[in-house]
Parts: sequence; structure tokens; C-alpha cells
Amino acid sequence: MTKKLRPYGSPKFALFGETMLAGLVVALCSLPVVTAVPAIAAGARHLRRHNEGYSDRVADLFRDVGAAIRRLWALGVCSALVVALLVIDVRAMTMLDIPGSRPVAIVLALAALAAAVIVLRFAGGWDPSDRALPGLRRALAESAADPLGSGLLLLAIAGTAVVVWMFPALAAIAGGILALAAYAVDTRLDSLTRTPD
Repeated sequence: MTKKLRPYGSPKFALFGETMLAGLVVALCSLPVVTAVPAIAAGARHLRRHNEGYSDRVADLFRDVGAAIRRLWALGVCSALVVALLVIDVRAMTMLDIPGSRPVAIVLALAALAAAVIVLRFAGGWDPSDRALPGLRRALAESAADPLGSGLLLLAIAGTAVVVWMFPALAAIAGGILALAAYAVDTRLDSLTRTPD
């Protein structure tokens, strides 16, 4: 990160504004679908920079999006494919009259939520020097070791889904909300595991 521009923290409304801005950029950069995960990772990094007093220019956010897409393109493609397969499977299970389809659909939905939590954990702590596989292993370990944080991410996913369902226009900022949740949970875990000096 570059030199600090202001003290740690910022007025709460400023964080709200940065979350909305990050959400719009994430939505724009997620239009190809396979770039959604890298865009959320860049959005979380942008919010971290903003909250810690570093440069939070929009140009920096777009630069992070570009770096994230270059580093995480395979994760983005795999995530999009997994989501598409799970949606197709769940739709097929619920539409076809196959014995035992409901429990299988529930298990698939739970697996999708678990995968989303792990990917959000990864995005919350993403750094341009991170590689996808070690980062995902770290996120998996953190998800298991910090069930409360994982629960908070699940609530963020559910809350964002409900808000977008009620007000579809807010889909434009949903990525910013998820990026903020990912950043917040990562920061919370850092503060819990940090050893006092």
C-alpha cells in the first residue's frame, strides 16, 4: 500500500459512500460474470485502504480490479461454472418429480452457501501478491476456525439477497455490501488473532 493520507478510520458516512462507490464499480466489472469474484476482492481491498487511511481513488480501485482479474481469472471462471451447475441442478431437482430430490437440492444449496462463504473469506483478505489456491486453503481454514465470522458472512449473503429481491435496483451496490462484509470479517479475525505487544 502507498503512504497514509489520513489517520486510521474515517467518518462512518464516508465508509457508507465508499461502499456504494465500490458496489457500483464491482457491478460494472462483474458484467462478464466470470470477473465477479476478482471484482469483489478488489472492492474489499479498496474498502480496507479507505478505512485504514490510504489512497482510495477510483483509479486505484480499477487498478486493483485489473490486478485481481489477472491473478484470479481461473477462480472467477470456476466460481461462475460452479454457480451455474448448482443452479441447474437445484432447478432440475425441484422441477422434476425424482424421489429424494428435495433433500439433494437442500444439500446442494448448503454446499453453494459454504462455497460462497469461503470465497468471500478469500476476497476479504485478498492482496495482489496472493495466489488463488493457497488463499482458498487459508480461507477454508479460517471458515472452520471462526464459525461466528462464517455465520456473519452467511447473514450478509442472505441480507443482500433479500434486499435485492425487494428492491432489484439495489443489485448495483450488492457487490459493495458483500465486499464490506468480507473486509469486516477479515478485520475482525485479524483483531482476534493479533497478539498484544
